[in-house]
Amino acid sequence: MEEHFERSRLSASQGLWFQNPHGLTPLQRIGVGLVFSIFAMVAAAFTEVKRLKAAQSHGLANNPTAEIPLSVFWLVPQFFFVGSGEAFTYIGQLDFFLRECPKGMKTLSTGLFLSTLSLGSSRNVHTVRGGIPCI
Repeated sequence: MEEHFERSRLSASQGLWFQNPHGLTPLQRIGVGLVFSIFAMVAAAFTEVKRLKAAQSHGLANNPTAEIPLSVFWLVPQFFFVGSGEAFTYIGQLDFFLRECPKGMKTLSTGLFLSTLSLGSSRNVHTVRGGIPCI
């Protein structure tokens, strides 16, 4: 009885949400990732508004070295949205390259995708450490 219920629930949800047997298509995953990135920017804007109000209420708005009495937990929503957005986008891109590319280009496109990720990450590390100026 329970197996029948699970099978019917699963097939009904796949029929309602996805026409693809794999769930979301790669482009839909990338789109979900971009929507999460939009939410991250909105969360960052709300956090910045909260930070500015806290700085103004304590008279610290014109002091760039002042510590503003604001909890670090205000950053959690934007980190959640950024992380989720990157996960959906990267998985969608990799899935797109593996499914949609011609046979001879799968290895090349996957290698270029991973190379851009590694170059971007190393560039960020050097920028944060002061080795390479931001462009």
